[in-house]
Amino acid sequence: MNNQPPKILALTRAKRMFVSTAVFSAIYSRITGAAGLLFIAFLLNIVGIHAAGVGIVIMFYSLPVIFQPVIYTAAYRLEKHNNFVLLCGFFEVLLIFSAVLVPVMIIDIHMKIAVLSVLLCLGAVIQHVGQNTFSFRMVSVVSESTRVWLFRNLWFWMNLSGIFILLVFSLFIDIIGEDSYLSYGCVFVIGLLFGLSGYLTLFKLQTGKIKRSEKPSTSWSVYRLPWENKPFGRLVFMRASTFFAISITLPFYTVYMISDRFLDLNLSVAAVFTGVQVLLFVFGFLFWKHIAEKYGSTPVLKTVFTCDVFVPLLWLFVTSDKIWLIPILLAVNGFLQSGMMVASRNLLFSVIPADEPEQKYLSAWNSYVGFAAAVAPIFAAIILVLANGFRMSYGPVIMHNIHVVFVCGTAFMIIPLIITQKIPSLEDKSLKYMINQFTRGNPLMYAYRTFYLLNARTEDSRAKAVDELGRTKSPLAVKSLIEALDDASPDVRRNAALALGKTGSEEAVAPLIRELNDPESDIKAEVCEALGQLGNRTALEPLTKVLDDTDSRVSSAAITALADIGGENAYNRLIPLFYGEYNPELFPALADGLSRLGKTEIVGTVIDRLEDFRSPVLRLQLLNAICRVLGAQNRFYRIMSMNEYERTDAVNGIIRHTKRCLRRIRHLEKTLAGHIGDMLEKIAESYYKERSDIFLQAVWIFMANIQLVIPELHTEYGRKPHEHVNLAPYIEAVNRFLILKKVEDIQEEGMVFLVICIDCMIEAMR
Repeated sequence: MNNQPPKILALTRAKRMFVSTAVFSAIYSRITGAAGLLFIAFLLNIVGIHAAGVGIVIMFYSLPVIFQPVIYTAAYRLEKHNNFVLLCGFFEVLLIFSAVLVPVMIIDIHMKIAVLSVLLCLGAVIQHVGQNTFSFRMVSVVSESTRVWLFRNLWFWMNLSGIFILLVFSLFIDIIGEDSYLSYGCVFVIGLLFGLSGYLTLFKLQTGKIKRSEKPSTSWSVYRLPWENKPFGRLVFMRASTFFAISITLPFYTVYMISDRFLDLNLSVAAVFTGVQVLLFVFGFLFWKHIAEKYGSTPVLKTVFTCDVFVPLLWLFVTSDKIWLIPILLAVNGFLQSGMMVASRNLLFSVIPADEPEQKYLSAWNSYVGFAAAVAPIFAAIILVLANGFRMSYGPVIMHNIHVVFVCGTAFMIIPLIITQKIPSLEDKSLKYMINQFTRGNPLMYAYRTFYLLNARTEDSRAKAVDELGRTKSPLAVKSLIEALDDASPDVRRNAALALGKTGSEEAVAPLIRELNDPESDIKAEVCEALGQLGNRTALEPLTKVLDDTDSRVSSAAITALADIGGENAYNRLIPLFYGEYNPELFPALADGLSRLGKTEIVGTVIDRLEDFRSPVLRLQLLNAICRVLGAQNRFYRIMSMNEYERTDAVNGIIRHTKRCLRRIRHLEKTLAGHIGDMLEKIAESYYKERSDIFLQAVWIFMANIQLVIPELHTEYGRKPHEHVNLAPYIEAVNRFLILKKVEDIQEEGMVFLVICIDCMIEAMR
């Protein structure tokens, strides 16, 4: 039995009905929308009108948006919404269906264009009324807190279902025949049924009372808004000029793809390409939303405008043997258009006065922007007529009248690009800063990983998504990763901390320090590691405070982080711990950290403590620390990780290098140099034969000769080598290890260690 209160049940049911309505409407608009792929194909293949005629029909279909304020105020005052919704649906479907019958009933081509334009115009007027009613119903049923969530779901399902249905029906028309009126007729009937189903679903929805202001807006007051509010008017003009430039070319991309005068692609192929554009628009919306939140809307707007200017020009290079360019250009177009939408909407809401209803400003915005979009196709149609028969070739580019339209689209895109330079930044980051951040790391992988994170549902998938977002090394990921520090899952929190370190962003330092200072934090070790990777010196003090943490993992991570940051300040914080009270849990980390700081004084102490550790892993860590501080970096680790054959070759290579360095030591007596070289040969041979007794004996003799010859070596300036390089740490490392080791317990790790130390010593002497 369901224990939910009736109000919750009603709200849940309403959400389901809104989603259903949105899906039905999306399918309906994909099929019957005059600017859509299927309807343009219908106009070209069945009605038989030319490309310019398509522009005329689309203009009349789009023109009613100019009456948005009138429709808004009319729908606002209607009381009996249920009957009104059904009435809108019935008349809209009737008008669209009548438009589909035009090719059968009328013969004259000019009359077809005129009747189609009138029917679609009237249908669009009623459609706008229905859309306003839909908005009012959503406001009356869904609370403001859940409205954003619902809109996101509606938007997702509308686009997904639209892509799917467009592909299915395009395949159907290709199979039946693109010149068959029957195939289009079946598709349009199905589309109209879906449209009517959407209205019926909305009709059944029980709504609450619509909130009304004391002084409802008049249509004229809505039209005046851009002239009374200058910042709003500037944005409206910018967006209107943008839509004008976009709408000059956008419908004609479809004409260019499917018209038999140009590329003559199958509808299903064009549907796939269009689907790519929609997918990138959806994906881009999520991506640009995060970018705008982080760096502001103005730099986003400038970036996408600058890039989008060149997209129509690239269509000049699309020919029948370069079809592969189409999905790329459509994908780029969809991605950039989503950035424009996000940035311009954010700026729009920033200039709407707090005490004014948003819907009124949106209505004015839609009317002006929609009017610009509506007149653009007729402008393109005029160009097509005037440039009829135009043909020009320039290298591989052959231009027809439709290419002139593409060039004009680029030219008009320059207008909004100029206007964006005049838009105030509203405390946004600079364009240069945003581009700098965006180009660090892998922006494409960041975009994909962000999308993956937003859609991750399980704990494991979120943890994995956070980790992979950090691997992109993009500063753009910082905001999402900071939010993940508060995730309910400890795995997600740990991965978020580590991922912040990988971004390399200074903005990650402060949140990580706050997390480190939190006494209840359970991810301090990971935070220390991240702060070490970031290398910011402001973390020195917080890391020092956790050096005495009761959790040895945290203390060890803090030691490593201080070493990563480096500098004398880090050294001064670590050296007292190293020579202080001995702590076997922290000693390996201290030795490793100080070795990376290049402090050779640790050599003797580290070797003396070597026998305290039985763990092979810790012993290797200590030996590698000594090799590193002598100048071998991580060569010891690298060689010990090799297989037996590779390791033998590597050791022999080191000995050969040692012999070359030995020959380059000036003023070394030849006989003595030859004797030392023989010892090196013996060291190599005994290592190869795994004769540890001979190996140790050869190293003893080698070191005895080296220590005898050091005082006699002089440079060409008459100064001794030890006045340039302190050889004591090298000698101490080898001699102490030889004293520590007996023949019976010397292992391969010890032999590799001694070979590396000898090589570093001879390199220093050279």
